[in-house]
Amino acid sequence: MSLLVDHCLLFHSDQVASINNKLPAKTVDSLCETVKIDSILAFVEEIIYNDEPEVYFKKISAFKKKYFGYKFQNSLVF
Repeated sequence: MSLLVDHCLLFHSDQVASINNKLPAKTVDSLCETVKIDSILAFVEEIIYNDEPEVYFKKISAFKKKYFGYKFQNSLVF
């Protein structure tokens, strides 16, 4: 599975841009971090722009808890 993900990251837009511009390729770790950050930002944006953000967040939280077992807390710690 890991090798498959590594191969898929060859087609990531940042990687393609680097290769097309004859720049060094990005590392798998840096691309994974980019994907994680993009996913979090897309999630937050989806909640913010929803007509009822609190209801939508609770609905998504319940879904994630049910299928992935994540436990959300009321406050985030950075």
